[in-house]
Amino acid sequence: RHRKMDCGQYAILFSLQQDKLVNIYNRAKLFMLLSFEEGLPKVLLEASACGLPAVVSNNSGMKDVIADGENGFFADINNKDDVVKKASKILRNNHNPVLDTKAIKNKFSWNKISQQLLELYKSL
Repeated sequence: RHRKMDCGQYAILFSLQQDKLVNIYNRAKLFMLLSFEEGLPKVLLEASACGLPAVVSNNSGMKDVIADGENGFFADINNKDDVVKKASKILRNNHNPVLDTKAIKNKFSWNKISQQLLELYKSL
């Protein structure tokens, strides 16, 4: 079960079941993750793998996935005008980030990550 907050022509969804996420990502035009602190958020990987351009805060984990101006934008979360400007660029199609979803899927695939972990353990 999820909650939905309607904002005119946009909707904000909270607490979705995992099996419904791909459908939601595929229907969305924009993904936003604006937090003060993040590691490497799985939700950003999922949205990016579905080809969603993103507006994210400029903190550590986001930089591994988002290339500013290429597959999304970094926004200053302390500046609402900056957030709106970056989201509007995507929604108005003035800037259409080209997402290399294959590269994202390969970089963060289970095979790739497990191989990196195995190599790390062997080096210890």
